[in-house]
Amino acid sequence: KISILWIAVMLVFSALLLVVAPGRGAPWIQDDGLFLLMSWNAANGYGLDRLLPQAPQYLFHALLMKFGLLEFLYFRYVNYIVILLSSLVFFLGIDPRRFKSPVVPVAVCLSLLVSLDSIQNPNSLALAFFLSGTGCYFFSVNATQLARQVFLFLCGFLFAVAGFMHAAVVVAMLVLIGMIWFVDQSVRKSFLLPGFILFSILLWGAYIYA
Repeated sequence: KISILWIAVMLVFSALLLVVAPGRGAPWIQDDGLFLLMSWNAANGYGLDRLLPQAPQYLFHALLMKFGLLEFLYFRYVNYIVILLSSLVFFLGIDPRRFKSPVVPVAVCLSLLVSLDSIQNPNSLALAFFLSGTGCYFFSVNATQLARQVFLFLCGFLFAVAGFMHAAVVVAMLVLIGMIWFVDQSVRKSFLLPGFILFSILLWGAYIYA
């Protein structure tokens, strides 16, 4: 049985896709074109951005362009889908009541409404991957041994991707993982920390080399 709160989530998400996305979006943001130009240059071999080399978040959309996504409207769709999925993973992971919780759909709705300003905001992308990774950690807490290892592997990977959105986030992720490692001894034999380090080295290493 779908509660009225989850129906509200679907209505808000539908409004974003059918009304907000085809329009200009939020009137106070002017960086959409700049972000996509940076992505276009990277995807088509015209070089990487030199203004903010510490924030290669534009490569997220450059990768989508490599797979043929070119329409401005579709990038807005991707942005809202990423926000929806990341907030779902995070809040469902935190609340053990999952879809029966009255709090989760409200939180997901607020998450959708918070990030209306840009299709490629570096802060929102970092936050989305951070939320997904944190949600995977909370899902791992009560999971079976095999599922726990899978969730912690995903957590390390998503934290590494979040750190790749901006160099400052790497430090924040290291601090967070250190806190988890200190509080939850069971993660010390998992792939969380090694996975984060490995994927961070691969991502940043390839970017710096390029």
